[in-house]
Amino acid sequence: MEGITPEVLEVVKEKIYEIINESSDIDERQEEIIRLRFGLDEKGPIKIKDLSKKFNTPPRQMKIEVDALEKKIFNKLKKTL
Repeated sequence: MEGITPEVLEVVKEKIYEIINESSDIDERQEEIIRLRFGLDEKGPIKIKDLSKKFNTPPRQMKIEVDALEKKIFNKLKKTL
């Protein structure tokens, strides 16, 4: 993520947290996937193959799910920025 300052990254993370907390269409599993994929917790972002292992889901299916969640989050993020 070249060109993104730590301050901007923090703002984006805060907005994603807000989206997660305010969205009634994101369940607990999806929230955990978002947190792990975007690296919202202390650890950095994790790869889809690692998510698929953690959630015992085939990598191809996990990619489809992650893509859909990212699209949902980015669409909501665009509306707030």
